[in-house]
Amino acid sequence: MMSKKKFLSTLIFAALFKFLFYRQGLGINLLIAEFTLIIYLFATRQIVLKGFLNISIFLLLITSLLFTLMVHSKFVFVMHFVVLFSFVGTLIFSQSKSVLTTLALAVSNVFSAQFNLVQAFGQTKIRGSKVGHILWRLKIYLIPILIISIFLLIYRNSNPAFDQIYAKIKKFIGQLFGNLVEFIEIHGLITFVTCLLISAFFILRAEQEDIIKEDQNASDELIRKRKTKVKTNKNYSLKNEYKAAVFLFVSLNIILLFLNYLDIQYVWFGFSWEGQFLKDFVHQGTYLLVFSIVIAVGLVLYFFRNNLNFFSKNKLLKILSYIWLAQNALLIFSVAQRNHLYIKHYALAYGRIGVYIFLILALFGLFTVYLKIQKKKSNFFLLRINALSALFVLTFSAFFNWDVIIAKYNFKQANKSFLHLEFLAKLSDKALPYLDYSIEELTQMEHVQHTMFSFKRNYSTPYEFKMHITEKKYHL
Repeated sequence: MMSKKKFLSTLIFAALFKFLFYRQGLGINLLIAEFTLIIYLFATRQIVLKGFLNISIFLLLITSLLFTLMVHSKFVFVMHFVVLFSFVGTLIFSQSKSVLTTLALAVSNVFSAQFNLVQAFGQTKIRGSKVGHILWRLKIYLIPILIISIFLLIYRNSNPAFDQIYAKIKKFIGQLFGNLVEFIEIHGLITFVTCLLISAFFILRAEQEDIIKEDQNASDELIRKRKTKVKTNKNYSLKNEYKAAVFLFVSLNIILLFLNYLDIQYVWFGFSWEGQFLKDFVHQGTYLLVFSIVIAVGLVLYFFRNNLNFFSKNKLLKILSYIWLAQNALLIFSVAQRNHLYIKHYALAYGRIGVYIFLILALFGLFTVYLKIQKKKSNFFLLRINALSALFVLTFSAFFNWDVIIAKYNFKQANKSFLHLEFLAKLSDKALPYLDYSIEELTQMEHVQHTMFSFKRNYSTPYEFKMHITEKKYHL
């Protein structure tokens, strides 16, 4: 049962949120709302800053909140709300071992907190009686109201005079309630109800025992499963699995070695750009990388899932696995080189930045798989470490004003790489100061572009770009 203080706090914060966000943008209001909430949680001792995960998520929350005001991009808002969700998970269960647990608890709380809100509302007393009991007693009037409605329908159809009077009364009541609804302002009421649900999500939190128990039982260490029965057959099966794994990793390493050799020869040192598009050149390498890493991780997780980790003669398999992971890491650097060439000739774009972020996560993921083999770690260890690293990398990458970076870089490299004016014109208003070039400067850039790219004439003209930027400045 929820305490009266928590329910009252929920109503107060709902009113505060409604005041801050009704017909208002996020901006400074989000900062005020969340800092007020954090102060309340500290004052009521609901925040527990113990353990690396709790402290990390709290610091990410504060930092990302500040950057929503500084950067104010969609990306930073998305990442901040992901961190905020994870923070609520730590409030529900402060001993959580994984970001995935905190997120799972928060998602579950989206629904269960509303049940607590209804329960708390039902326990509220009006003149000594609980609201829930009052509503329950009112159910006795449902059948009489239904019967009255049926007789009203009969009398209306049987007597035209009665029907006219009924229509006038209905019209009067409709106008009365219409004015009342207009006075209350339905949009404000909807906003308050929404804020009440959000407030309940933060304050009337509910635990999900299954998720908590699963987190408590999880361990980073891989435990050997001993089976005394049919020991000879079990050892024989383990040896066969070991032989199959060795054969597989030898074959895969040979194939990937050949592929990496070709990349080094043609991508690292033998690449020659002759004005061709490089989109497929990068995308094919990225798709191959994703597929290869999924296979690499999947195979390692399969063969090192149980007792093969503890097999006394598994040294060769470990070495082959390390080589396999190292070759996949080399594949990551090859894709990074492809992306570098793409940016060199076609400048910056969101997707090209995203490729680098993905490559960082992929490289770290391979390193954690290496640690799993070497230290005999569990799959839970992999998920826990990689989920936290993804949260860190994605959140910190959201702190950069990418629109400004893209605009500055692309115009600076206009005499060396492709200047895509249509794309630049769609950047956010924060990049406007770095897009506002004179028509003479744009024309000069266009002339240089035509000497490098034969297809450039099919894109926006400097005049069209200038008109678009001028219009955006006018609507600021």
